[in-house]
Amino acid sequence: MAISYSINELKELAERLTSVTNLPYHELTHSFFKRRLALLFEKKAIRKTQQFISLLEEDYFIDAVNDEFAIATTELFRDPGFWRKLRRLITDSNIKLDQQTKVWIPNVTSGEELYSFLILLEEAGLSGQFEIMTSHISKLSINRVQEGIISTKKAETNNYNYKRFEGNSKLDNYFGKDKCIVCLKKELLNNVKIESGFFPHEDKEHKASIVIFRNKMLYYNKSFHEKLVERIDRNTKPGGIVCFGINETIPKCFSKRFECIDEKESIYRKYKFLTD
Repeated sequence: MAISYSINELKELAERLTSVTNLPYHELTHSFFKRRLALLFEKKAIRKTQQFISLLEEDYFIDAVNDEFAIATTELFRDPGFWRKLRRLITDSNIKLDQQTKVWIPNVTSGEELYSFLILLEEAGLSGQFEIMTSHISKLSINRVQEGIISTKKAETNNYNYKRFEGNSKLDNYFGKDKCIVCLKKELLNNVKIESGFFPHEDKEHKASIVIFRNKMLYYNKSFHEKLVERIDRNTKPGGIVCFGINETIPKCFSKRFECIDEKESIYRKYKFLTD
């Protein structure tokens, strides 16, 4: 980083970003915020604090900041055991499927998590039965996901993960090339709606049966986890499945609302007897 900031100075910058974007930058862990800010300053050749503050008046720069602070998933079927477990939950009638079952995948970054889920549904013959709501805070990220773009840097890892997922096809069958860019086949994105924001919009009449929110809470202070899970709880129907990262657990105050059904993969079910 061109400038060495004290903890208080970093807090002030985080609060300014929160004020400008209406996003919880001030709730990010100190180490993560400092690291991502350093990368941003290096990429944009920012040398002075005032230069950074002035750039925050520009919409294009704010979107670039949001994009820089997003952590890409980078792999398809990351943690294959999780995806095998989720497939069993869906295909073995552990999740009540409606005519149009709603899925929430908040804060999608590079798309791999979403693409993995879409391929899972396609292989299970359930693609048309799910309505998938996802979101991101950066228009740049949203555009990439809408186009189905995927990086080829992890091609070998992606194929290895897919093999461990025990897919019934070839991963290449779900992707094509558009002007030398590898993209998910458009038809797989038909039932996906991508919105701008940290979370998709709330619909009290049509809550989610599945929520995938893996490896997102890691970057936020533990004191903020309760607010994140409360938002997810509010938008998950009783009996619905919520998936967190393998190194994440929900705050204890939610133990009367969720039961852990797979501790290893950090998968929870909202108690069916709840009426909200």
